Amino acid sequence: MRISRVLPLRTIRARILVIVIGCMSLGFAVSYGFTTVRVYQVIEARETNLQLERTRILSNQVRDDVLRRKSETIPDVLSPYLRNPEFEIQGIRIWASGNEELYRFDAPEIQSSLDGSYLDSLRSPLDIGEGLNRIAFGYHISVVPVFSKNYGEPIGRMVVVWSTKKLTERFQEIFIFGIAIALLLIGALIGLMLVCINRTISTPLSRLTETMIEVSKGDKTISVPYADRTDNIGDIARTVKRFQLSVELIDRITREHREQAQRLSDALDKEKEYNALQRQFVEMASHEFRTPLAIIDGTSQRIERRADKMDTEEILGRVRKIRDAVQRMMVLIESTLSAARLEAGSIEVSPEEIDLKDLLQRLCEQQRGISKGHEINADFEKLPQSIYADPARVEQIFANLLSNAVKYSPDNPVINIYGEVIGNDAVVMVQDHGLGIPKQDIPKMFERFFRASTSSGIAGTGIGLNLVKQLVKLHGGRVELYSVEGEGSIFTVYLPVAGPVVDSEPEAHGEDNYEDPFAVVRGMAM
Repeated sequence: MRISRVLPLRTIRARILVIVIGCMSLGFAVSYGFTTVRVYQVIEARETNLQLERTRILSNQVRDDVLRRKSETIPDVLSPYLRNPEFEIQGIRIWASGNEELYRFDAPEIQSSLDGSYLDSLRSPLDIGEGLNRIAFGYHISVVPVFSKNYGEPIGRMVVVWSTKKLTERFQEIFIFGIAIALLLIGALIGLMLVCINRTISTPLSRLTETMIEVSKGDKTISVPYADRTDNIGDIARTVKRFQLSVELIDRITREHREQAQRLSDALDKEKEYNALQRQFVEMASHEFRTPLAIIDGTSQRIERRADKMDTEEILGRVRKIRDAVQRMMVLIESTLSAARLEAGSIEVSPEEIDLKDLLQRLCEQQRGISKGHEINADFEKLPQSIYADPARVEQIFANLLSNAVKYSPDNPVINIYGEVIGNDAVVMVQDHGLGIPKQDIPKMFERFFRASTSSGIAGTGIGLNLVKQLVKLHGGRVELYSVEGEGSIFTVYLPVAGPVVDSEPEAHGEDNYEDPFAVVRGMAM
């Protein structure tokens, strides 16, 4: 079974702690085991040597009695030693030469734990100077020869059984003390190692993990710590930094792709809009061209059939009708070409000093000749004698505005055109009392191909006002629109007297800008 299934080791710190404690515990167990064995061996050797020496002392105390084989006196000699708690003698055997037993003593404890036959087996003769020293059955047994006074031939043998209780207690004290000291040292060492691990490994890894999480969320300002270290933590930090750079690169590429996709989508939508507008324009243009062509064709056929029956006046009337239709086509063609040149950016203005009053008067006369059913009131007294502008483009501007005023006033024939100077601009206002423009259509009126909903059934291409806006802008001026549906419209053109110096956008306003938006022109023109 994996340890991670037993302990919830979800952090590196916990896993390192388990590994450190396990390794140190194993090392302690092995080293302490060897140390304990060695300590026990030293204590045992020292104790057994001491008991062996005491056994020899006892053998010297009874050698005369052994030599004389006086077994009745031996207990008196040994009694002080048996009563002495220092010695803790558990058993004694003394044999004379020839294996004659002279003395036997067994303590109560030894009688129940040590087989007496084992001690009897130690009667075999021993060479002079030879001794036996061993631990058996939980006791220390010392066997020494009993020599005569001059240390000649051995005259007997003595076996003394010593208790190992003190040896065991002493060893236990040393063992417990050693474990306590070792545990304290291990605890201190583990604490020190944990502090070191926490400072050098756990905390850096935790901070790098938090940093990577923040980086993955898109935080580009966060600083990656430990990048200057030369160990594995430094390698990880530099990897996180590279990851941060990769995230920034991916974000930038994604953003660029998103922006590009949006641009492509906008371009596609614009293209679809242009296509729709182009189809609409083609339909309107074909209708616009078809009408004057039909007039030309019908009038020509009538002249051809009845030329011999028509007088000069009737023929001239028919010719004027043809010329009007041709003029209408020429205006339409010129507007279309100008709009195309503006779209391509190839149209330019060539400013020169022009008489704006004379130009406007001429345009009004032309429009009166074309639109005999409309009344065109003009007041140009307050205009400057001359301005600096392109005469052909200015003529296009006001020809469009005048023709629109006439076209969208089928039931109210009064058209007012007024001019004055405001600041550095020559201001010309063209007013009609026709259909007017719905409020929601006003912001779109200067867009190409757009036509107001009130213009349904009236011929037009939707490029005239856009052309007016662009031409006025090229002159550094602006055009404003005020209109109320059902009451009419006012177009106000601002042209710098000194020529094109300012790039301004046209503005479109509704009737909510004035209580009566037509009072201005009405008061000026009347």
